[in-house]
Amino acid sequence: MGRRRKGPIQLNRGATWYVRLWVPEKDRKAVGKSTLIRSLKTTDHAEALVRYGAAYRRLEAELEALLNSAPSLREQVKKGLEGPNELPTDKPLKQRELTEIQVGAFDPSDQAHQSVFNFYDRRPLNQHIALAGADEKTILQYLTC
Repeated sequence: MGRRRKGPIQLNRGATWYVRLWVPEKDRKAVGKSTLIRSLKTTDHAEALVRYGAAYRRLEAELEALLNSAPSLREQVKKGLEGPNELPTDKPLKQRELTEIQVGAFDPSDQAHQSVFNFYDRRPLNQHIALAGADEKTILQYLTC
């Protein structure tokens, strides 16, 4: 194998410059790649040289994070571990939580947010669950009934 040069590179004879970090042989299985490559978002070689150092340090930090991180979701599923975002099954969602699923950050001064909040106050829980992933049109139909 040839020399692995440092500095910006161009891929596939394109005009854009990239930074490449070779993953050490011993870490390739854990990372799942032999190289990490990111665009420097420039076609100018002089600008690529300026951006290269910071981008290379970010790639080194990314590699370090990949090596020291918790197992990926795919690995957790393979091992049968519980995911970090699993909802508790013993407690029903509160009115505000159900509202935030639909509208994002709840703003009581917003009339639409308040309508959704009030909707969850007057509907049985099974209808709340059925509408948790519904689109805006479906929600408005239930609000007006």
